[in-house]
Amino acid sequence: MIPSDGNRAARGPALAVLLLALAARSVFVFSPPPGALFSDMREYHEKALAVLGRGSYGHADRPPLYPFFLAALYRVAGDGRRPLACAQAAMGALVALFSFGIARRLAGPRAGAAAGLITACYPGLAVYAGLVMSENLFIFLLMAALRILARDRPPGPAACAGAGALLGLACLTRSLLAAFLPLAALAVWMGGGKRGGAALLAAAFCVIAPWTARNRLHYGCFVPIDTYGGYNFLFGNNPDADGRQEPAVIRKLAETTLREWRIEREKGAPPEVVICPGGSAAGYREGMRFIAEHPRRAIRLAARKLGYLYGPEIRELSWGYSMGYFGAVPRRVLVPAAAAVVAAFPVLCLLALGGICFRGGGPEASRAGWGLLSLAILYLSAVHAVTFAESRFHLPFVPILAVYAGRLAGPA
Repeated sequence: MIPSDGNRAARGPALAVLLLALAARSVFVFSPPPGALFSDMREYHEKALAVLGRGSYGHADRPPLYPFFLAALYRVAGDGRRPLACAQAAMGALVALFSFGIARRLAGPRAGAAAGLITACYPGLAVYAGLVMSENLFIFLLMAALRILARDRPPGPAACAGAGALLGLACLTRSLLAAFLPLAALAVWMGGGKRGGAALLAAAFCVIAPWTARNRLHYGCFVPIDTYGGYNFLFGNNPDADGRQEPAVIRKLAETTLREWRIEREKGAPPEVVICPGGSAAGYREGMRFIAEHPRRAIRLAARKLGYLYGPEIRELSWGYSMGYFGAVPRRVLVPAAAAVVAAFPVLCLLALGGICFRGGGPEASRAGWGLLSLAILYLSAVHAVTFAESRFHLPFVPILAVYAGRLAGPA
């Protein structure tokens, strides 16, 4: 990923960004979090072990790619924390290089260096390298696709096909990205790459279709990626919703609206419940009914969700600390680390806003690239405004906002 196209001036800064990103994540490589897995982390881990042990993924209650990634890593290096932290630290370092490359291409060398350094040092991204969470793989795939597509000239059909394959893999990591595919294809088409837009969609379809076919055989009905879309929609649109995950709301939904749509996990798996395809459809119906009957409340909820989405990241990480996942952290380390995590996203947003306001729209040729980056942020924001939000869901924004922030270092 280090530039090798004859532009030797980029190699030094790119290498510095890469090494700095690895250094920021090294604490989790040399001292992985020792606590027990919980919540989503435990589910991903159990899915991976099921794939290894039984050769079967079971119910499609989670998109498959991150558990498959874990299973492959466990097969090669065991299921310890250190190999996973190494792999995710490497992905995080490459994400910093993607930010560097996009900003350099669209706004110049100094902007590229600034964007890469911001992404490399961002505290939340560094911490997540030590967590068994799909954000690590999702951000890597999304930024790799944007690195190809966000250009100052339309990418060719082959490049668009590669980006489409990466976006398809990102959808198999977090299915909420699925509706972004036609938007990205349209953006490429409007930028002058008509064949490229079609190639992007075709490649993404080829990546996702085998999993959809597997679900058709497993359930006997059409399940594009996973069965939890309707649940997520209902979770954010019901009489008890407050815009984010609350255990009381989860329990109430499980015992009321979705009670008849639950199914037990397959034999040999922990006795948890999952939502079947019918339950997902029921979730969409009930969520739409709530919105139709309470439109003003739905609008207020959407605003609250955006507030959670763009808020500081302390809630999830403090939960992990309270569960003992990070082990005993000395106060002299905990306090400044918590302050850095809390302050990082608001500061980044201000820098990105400054890059937008004080550096104009940039050269005419690069505006299609900036438009695609903005489209990605607006799309993900809209998805969480209509489902539910947590501050960790803004982590995919970070390397994109870093590109905008990097413009402050670029030419006026």
